[in-house]
Amino acid sequence: MNRQKSVLVVEDDHHVALAIEAILAKNFDGLEVVKAESCRMAWDLLQTTPFSLVISDWNMPSRTGADLLQDIRASYRTQHIPFLMATARSDKLSVITAIKAGASDFICKPFEKQSLLEKVAHLLGVATVADEASEEKCGQAAATEQPEKRPEVVEEIARRLNKGDAGSLMLPNVALKIQEMIRANEASVDGVCDAVRLDPALTTRLVGIANSPYYLRSQSCKTLHDAIMRIGFKEASHCIMALTTRELFSAHTPQLNEVLQKQWEHALATGFCAELIAKKKALSGSEDYFTMGLLHDIGKILLLNIVEELAKSRELPTPEEIDHILDSLHAAFGAELLKRWNFPENFINLALHHHEMEYLRRCAKGVLVVGFSNLLVKFKDEKESVRLLKDPLLLEFSGMLNLGEEDLAEILDEVRNYVRSVS
Repeated sequence: MNRQKSVLVVEDDHHVALAIEAILAKNFDGLEVVKAESCRMAWDLLQTTPFSLVISDWNMPSRTGADLLQDIRASYRTQHIPFLMATARSDKLSVITAIKAGASDFICKPFEKQSLLEKVAHLLGVATVADEASEEKCGQAAATEQPEKRPEVVEEIARRLNKGDAGSLMLPNVALKIQEMIRANEASVDGVCDAVRLDPALTTRLVGIANSPYYLRSQSCKTLHDAIMRIGFKEASHCIMALTTRELFSAHTPQLNEVLQKQWEHALATGFCAELIAKKKALSGSEDYFTMGLLHDIGKILLLNIVEELAKSRELPTPEEIDHILDSLHAAFGAELLKRWNFPENFINLALHHHEMEYLRRCAKGVLVVGFSNLLVKFKDEKESVRLLKDPLLLEFSGMLNLGEEDLAEILDEVRNYVRSVS
């Protein structure tokens, strides 16, 4: 690694600053780490030292991380420096504000070591010591540049969200009606039938699912009412939610449509898996688990919608750029979108934190179920199932939920069959 690389850590908590310094010094060869306990001190240092990266706490006394970021982006001498924002887990509004103001990325406190290393490596455009050793062994280059996020995508999404405009990404009317009935405890077979009949294509699809091998009995269903009775009221409501939400997961651009198809299958599998586990563990409110799983990555759909719109007048981002945009931003924007759709707080928090392992370790069991399902269904491909029992994180969470090897195999088998029947 080039020894001229240097990082400025702006943190008023001395112990946190020392921890960050120790992690970076150990994992990046030759990296210089300078600490500042206030934004004023940081700004003075920035006038004399060409830092490669600024890592700053967002909420500090006197001048805040927001003030520092504004100064950095306003000065021609510092406006190019990547800025990694550190914020409290529940401070999702600050994430939106920071990204709009020009933050390069964000990390939630308390953060995981690996998450910090990955974000710093990306923003510095270098590899960690461990990565360098691995690549050298393979005879490859020691560091690989990662593409920068496209600022126009971030700015456009932030602008729309701040205006209260999520573009064309809205829940379909049938899905909204079903959700309203469920939350008001007014859902009934007749009420669901009345809502679904407004969409003939949906009616046909639901009857088709009732007659699929997953649900088929001795006689086939011919009416919507019979289909709902066969599938079961709650299961039918979930199928309707999935089928109506499916239209959000589509694009005119073949490249983006392929990404959205994979997102749809993952969302569907996560929702059904979460519902299965909730039933197996006899958790209350199991009807919410399917929808929580279905919408946990909804931020990715919003981002891809904006990417497609921007591509009408600009070059479409590369697959690597799209992956980075989705990985970096989908949690914050998904949470904000669900908030604007008036979903409950547990839905919003799950969208924001489902990739944070420390959060999942401390959260309520219901949220853990959906977070665990998000990880588990990545092994739904039978070829991947062999790796399942070797994944330490999945083994840890399955132990927390008292799920054994046979339980996981049974759940994944049902998930595969369900996704085939609905897709």
